[in-house]
Amino acid sequence: MIIYQILLYTTIAIVVLSLLALTTVDNSQAIITKGVVTLPASKIFYYLGITCFTLGIFCLLLPWLSYEEDDWWLMLQVMSTLGIVFVIGAIFLWLTYRHHRLSFDRHEFWVTSFRSKSSTRQSWENLEEIRWSLLSGKITLLLKDGTRLKFTQFLSGLPEFINAVEKRTPLKVKKFREYHQKSKDWYKQDLF
Repeated sequence: MIIYQILLYTTIAIVVLSLLALTTVDNSQAIITKGVVTLPASKIFYYLGITCFTLGIFCLLLPWLSYEEDDWWLMLQVMSTLGIVFVIGAIFLWLTYRHHRLSFDRHEFWVTSFRSKSSTRQSWENLEEIRWSLLSGKITLLLKDGTRLKFTQFLSGLPEFINAVEKRTPLKVKKFREYHQKSKDWYKQDLF
């Protein structure tokens, strides 16, 4: 029984520390090298990945620690399924943190997916519209040739991209700028 308590308290501590880290992560830094501005994925993905991985391992280990219980087979099936889902989620979050990014320079921009696959470079003149989804947290760039480039709104230094869009295209991004400012400080807002 003591092993359950140790695993439970360890998991709770990791979740709490991860949630505290989410509120203190500084996502305002873009990486600038040789005239190319790169907006990497936020550290939110890293901390959530650690949390998901810990919960997944906890779910996978728990049935084996209570082998003598009557409903062991049911517990094994349910907890193993949950554990696998959490571990796969952690892998997805870690890959997003490692590879997903938006890069641009004076003449063009491109998106790299979580699978490390880069889109073709697009000139600023091809950008026709920017859409964002509150539900999924995705930003979609619609191009004149019908191509859609999607990336997450949780990129470090996203205001740099908003400024570049305003400078290099005739698009109006005032509403997007206001939305990004509100969502950036979500933990400071009064919910009631």
